[in-house]
Amino acid sequence: MTPVVAETTAKILEEKIRSRQARVGIVGLGYVGLPLAVEFAKAGFQVTGIDLNPDKTGRVNAGESYVGDIPSSVLSGIVRDGRLRATTELDAVRDLETVNI
Repeated sequence: MTPVVAETTAKILEEKIRSRQARVGIVGLGYVGLPLAVEFAKAGFQVTGIDLNPDKTGRVNAGESYVGDIPSSVLSGIVRDGRLRATTELDAVRDLETVNI
């Protein structure tokens, strides 16, 4: 990647983040990942949580929290509004601008 292309790409990403248009990924939906995903969603980002455990992804998509710091009422609202979804599919990263591990 040439320096000009890299700079242009960085500016596009910066604007997507600033305008909350960047699609955010969180790998691992445990006691750190799920609260992080919820905070990004509350900040206005569209978030995809990725976890290999289908029980966790199913519970997130049902709006049912398994983390004490996240009330199910908060999680279910975010899921219902389409700001957070969970998947076991690792190739979901192809559709994301950022990935947090």
